[in-house]
Amino acid sequence: MRTLLRALFRLFRQLTVAPLLMLYGFNHGLDRRFYVERSLYYKELLQCLFFQKILRLNSHVPWPVHHSSSVVCPQNIKFDKRYVRNFMAAACYWQATSQIIFRGSFLVAQGVGFVSQNHDNYDLASHLPSGPIIIGDNCLLAYGCTVLPGVEIGDNTIVAAGAVVTKSFPDGNCVLAGVPAKIVKHLDGESISKCNADDFWLK
Repeated sequence: MRTLLRALFRLFRQLTVAPLLMLYGFNHGLDRRFYVERSLYYKELLQCLFFQKILRLNSHVPWPVHHSSSVVCPQNIKFDKRYVRNFMAAACYWQATSQIIFRGSFLVAQGVGFVSQNHDNYDLASHLPSGPIIIGDNCLLAYGCTVLPGVEIGDNTIVAAGAVVTKSFPDGNCVLAGVPAKIVKHLDGESISKCNADDFWLK
């Protein structure tokens, strides 16, 4: 009986995921496989639609995002939609007044902040223009870390919990930690496994 119910629920997900995703627009670019293959992700999608489309929290964001997070200027966030589940991390701050660019696979934990522009010290109502935040391929941003304006993080970088990244580390292959963040460990790039969305969420 349990097997039959699982099969029926999966069939239900197959039939309903596509029209549900259309609520994010005809060109949403989201991968329906995740919501069909995992009932948890399907439930998350329903939760997001409730908060975004009915309660109007983060209603301006054209993809699923956790209701406790804040997204500013989502049109300036550039990423592969296969990694959209990163936006399910709770209590994150995505301030994309300037661009935030993800160049490949990435993982974002809860409470992470991306601050792409600072306030003007002489006019607190204004923000200072800045270059984009750039996150390289195969990067992990751990719980409660913060990335500040104009920072570039290279491929295969791990930003430790609570770190505040104030300057760029474009060479990658390292672990960053501390306030301000600094390299605490170099990684052997040839020994690093390149992970993708399926590795993160469908294994």
